[in-house]
This record gives sequence, C-alpha cells and structure tokens, in this order.
Amino acid sequence: VAVVGGTSGIGAAFAKEMASKGADVIVMGRTFRDEGPRLTFIKADLSSVESMKAAAAELPAEDLDMLIFTNGILPAKTRVATSDGLEADLAVSYISRFVILRELSERLGTNRPRRPRVFVMGGPGLGEKGNPADLNAENSYSRFLQHGKTVAANEALVLDAAARFPRLAVFGLNPGLIKTDIRSSITGTGCFFRFTEGVVGYCFPSAEVYAERLVPVLFAPALEKESGFHFNPKADAIKPSKVMTTQLTAKYIEATEALLARLPIKDGEKS
Repeated sequence: VAVVGGTSGIGAAFAKEMASKGADVIVMGRTFRDEGPRLTFIKADLSSVESMKAAAAELPAEDLDMLIFTNGILPAKTRVATSDGLEADLAVSYISRFVILRELSERLGTNRPRRPRVFVMGGPGLGEKGNPADLNAENSYSRFLQHGKTVAANEALVLDAAARFPRLAVFGLNPGLIKTDIRSSITGTGCFFRFTEGVVGYCFPSAEVYAERLVPVLFAPALEKESGFHFNPKADAIKPSKVMTTQLTAKYIEATEALLARLPIKDGEKS
C-alpha cells in the first residue's frame, strides 16, 4: 500500500492500522514520526507539479495493490500561490492527486495478481458543485468557495478515473469531521484551535477509530469488481453527488488539463 499524505492525521492512522494488520505500507509526505515495522517513508513535496511527478516516479507503482490519497490542506484567508502559480489548496489537495494518478495509471499494480485499488479522500457525495470555470481562483477568491472547488474536483477525479482507467478500481472517501491539525490554517494554533479540535474530538471519531472502521472495507474482496462510488464516514457505500453529472465531471477534468498545460502561471494571467 502507498499512502500519499500519510504523515499525520488520517493518513498516518491508515498507515499504522494497515501495517498492524500485515500490510507493507509506503508513507509519502513531508515528515513522518511514526516509524515502525512494515512502514517505509518517502519524503516528498506535493506543492509543485515537478515535485509531484518526481514523487510519482519514486513510488514502486508496479508492486502496489493499493494507492490512497489523504494529502490535503485548507485554503488561507487570502489567496496563496505555489511556485507554479497554482492556488495552494488546489495544488496540494487536488492537482497533486490528479498528476500522480495520471503518472501511475499504466504502471499501477502490474506485478500484482489483483485489480489495483485507488482511494481519493475528500468530501464526495456532499453535492458540492464548485466552479470549474475559475478553478485556480484567478478571477476571484474566497477560501470557502475555493475549498468547495477542491471537494468537487476530487469527486470528479474519482468518477473520471473509474471510467478512464477500467483496470483500476477507484473510490472516494468522505471521512467527515475528524480531529486533526488541518483546520489550523483557519483557526490558528492557539486557544481557539485547541477548543475547536476538542469539540470535534468529543463529538466525532478520532483518526484512529476512523481507520479501524475503514481499513477492513478498503481490503474487502467485494470491491474487486466495483469502481466509481464513495464511502461515507460510517464506511457505508454512497452514490456520487447528483450534481456531479458526466458533463460537470468533464468540465473539471478539462479545466485541470488546461490549467496544467499553461504552467507556470504568472501574476495577473487569467484563464
């Protein structure tokens, strides 16, 4: 298994839970403090397209049974751009997944006996439509509207990949609210952050409980012939959002391809 973004929070919980059950797990991200048996760490920067492609090249794709994307951030109050000119949340939480999956699609699991599985974490099934016409927030910016685009784009990625790569089994994961540090970009790291995460931790499952619930589902034999749907926080299978039609899915993929085709984006350049 490869967990992209598994250096903290849900990704780390997935990695440790899978390793404890006998899986050999590669964790890819910025830092990883949970070293142990069956865990291998690959350091990677997922903010630039060049580093995304380098990260994909470093993964032993042919020997993977499963690829899980948990990497992500939340957008800042004001628009932050990467070295490529991509809005930061879009780059890390969506574009990196798109690029890595495209880079690995033909090699993934070719040395393995079973159909390889891909899981994309986000907020699928919530009915988020977003706005693919301004995917990179070059015309206007709102942190919450921008994050909605990454949610919708990740759902589109699942549906497109399921149709585009039939040899892969592709699914979306919606964990709901889980106590992690991802909201620190909104709340800061002080008292309000501790209070917010305390409430989340009291009312919702921890990353470890979520991992214990989901990991058996990710390995379930019943998924062998399935693809293109999602799992909610309780590990129930759910259908794609009604708003995420074939047409809207295509618009997100086309907008992504067009965005990547004109990198790097200079300040003031419009789509």
